[in-house]
Amino acid sequence: MRWRVTTVNMKLEKLKEYRIEKGYTKMDLSTKSGIASSTYYDKEKGNTSFKTDEFISIVEALNLNREEVLELLDLH
Repeated sequence: MRWRVTTVNMKLEKLKEYRIEKGYTKMDLSTKSGIASSTYYDKEKGNTSFKTDEFISIVEALNLNREEVLELLDLH
């Protein structure tokens, strides 16, 4: 049996920190990552989890390096 990860648990405070460090508002990051703004707002608040493809889009939009990704996932 193959397992598929469909959601990603992130340290949301770290996500907010990286977003602000890169100079993005929530609206900026939602647009840059292709996530609807209302959906992004709910997810950054922790109301729902980010999907794997959304996580990848955010990492790319923020141009995060490996260490930052590991910190975001609390795997460092």
